Amino acid sequence: MFGPIGMFGVFNNHKGHSLKKPPVVLILGLLAFSSSPSQVLNNARVLGRSDASLGFFAAMPSSKDLNLIGDFGFGLGGGSDLGVRAVFGEGETYLGLDVEWLLTTRSPLISISLGAHKAGDVGVDGTLNISFPITRVVGLYTGVDANVEFANGTTATPVWFFIGFDVDIRNYMELTFEVDPALSDSAGDMFAGGVRFYF
Repeated sequence: MFGPIGMFGVFNNHKGHSLKKPPVVLILGLLAFSSSPSQVLNNARVLGRSDASLGFFAAMPSSKDLNLIGDFGFGLGGGSDLGVRAVFGEGETYLGLDVEWLLTTRSPLISISLGAHKAGDVGVDGTLNISFPITRVVGLYTGVDANVEFANGTTATPVWFFIGFDVDIRNYMELTFEVDPALSDSAGDMFAGGVRFYF
């Protein structure tokens, strides 16, 4: 998740530290829990150790039902952070958890996220995220997000392409806007935007 350090910062409190590979035990633990829906609402940067973020977003899926999204991020150190998300809308409340790992420390930044979620049914998800600075306060991020949904003995794999912009308003606040065109029949197009605060 993007820390409050400007678009050219990589991640807080970790410049020059080596990045750790995703621990297998942690990944398995996440899959056993229940990350984000198709909205990524996040660039490839990660929070520094013990830094935190709190985001509030509105999303409009192709069904035209408005969803309200709240997420919390916490820096784990070693180029990784934890994300917790809740989505409230017409259907069942969506709860999820993911961990993001930064793979590169130079532009373009690249990260991967792995997690799991529950919204009636249980699913797992993964995201490949690539971020580019445009100006000192504006950045672009893009990539692919995929879920595996388990329901009633069947499996669906919705996949989205996403592209978004984030704009630093203050050192502690940014605006984010994102579109998510569907790449598979089981996915739907979406648009979202909102604000995130950093602590």
